[in-house]
Amino acid sequence: MITPHKLLDLDYSLLNVAGMIIHALKNSHALAYDELFNIVTHDGQLERAKYVFPLSLGFLYLVERLEYNKEGDLIELTNHEA
Repeated sequence: MITPHKLLDLDYSLLNVAGMIIHALKNSHALAYDELFNIVTHDGQLERAKYVFPLSLGFLYLVERLEYNKEGDLIELTNHEA
C-alpha cells in the first residue's frame, strides 16, 4: 500500500488519501469521522478510497499528524509541521 507497484492506482494510494485527509482538516481544523469520510470519498463517489481511508487515518495517527478529541468526538490536526 505504501510502496507503489505497476498496478496501483496512485489516486487511491495510502499516501494520497492521507494527503486528502490533511487537506480536508486544514480547511476545517476538526471534523467528525463521518464528515471527514464524506469529504475524502466525495460522499461515496470514490469507491476505492473508502477501503484505504481507515488505513490512512491510522498512518497519520502513528506519525502524530492527527489527534482524537474525546470530548467532541473529533479528529484534529496536530501542530507538528512536516
